[in-house]
Amino acid sequence: GDERANLQRAQQERQAARQSTLTLGKLSGGPPDTLRQQVQLWFSLDSRQDLVQAAKQDADKKATTLSQAHKGIEGSLGSTPQAPSDDESDAEDTSTVVAQLRHLSDQRKTLADLDKRAQTCQQLSGIYQQWSNVLADRRRGVLHLILGSFGSILLIVLVAMLVSRAIAALLGRQTDRRRLHQLRVITSIAVQAVALILIVFII
Repeated sequence: GDERANLQRAQQERQAARQSTLTLGKLSGGPPDTLRQQVQLWFSLDSRQDLVQAAKQDADKKATTLSQAHKGIEGSLGSTPQAPSDDESDAEDTSTVVAQLRHLSDQRKTLADLDKRAQTCQQLSGIYQQWSNVLADRRRGVLHLILGSFGSILLIVLVAMLVSRAIAALLGRQTDRRRLHQLRVITSIAVQAVALILIVFII
């Protein structure tokens, strides 16, 4: 009946909370080595954080709905059944009191179930918030790695330009123009190749 359905819903929500905690523990891992891996991880973390925020909002919404339902039922609780009067039939009045007591008991069971489910949703919301904070920290860390990789690439390009200028200045003393042109081409290609290899390692 309704009690079994409520129990199943509560169990499913608690299972979801445990799964969220387990998934949160899988976020640990070493930093990515290449720029491509760093960018992929950053977008992956961004997508995960969006999903977590959506799940947190859903948990908050459910908790609010359950709390409102709790207040509604609590406000509609009937008063304690009155004792049977002498003017009324004892059988009818006893039956009425028993029905009222059963209804009151069912309402209190429903209130207890709503409390448990609302508490579970609040716990889920807290877990999702912790997860979101972890993801935000990971994203900031990965962003620093990305900026560091771009900085390394710019540094390699700058050093390559300075080395090319220094070599060109040294070769400027060469009097043979044909040989000077050959040396400039060879050294330029060599410097660019070394710079490209270093950049490829970073990417």
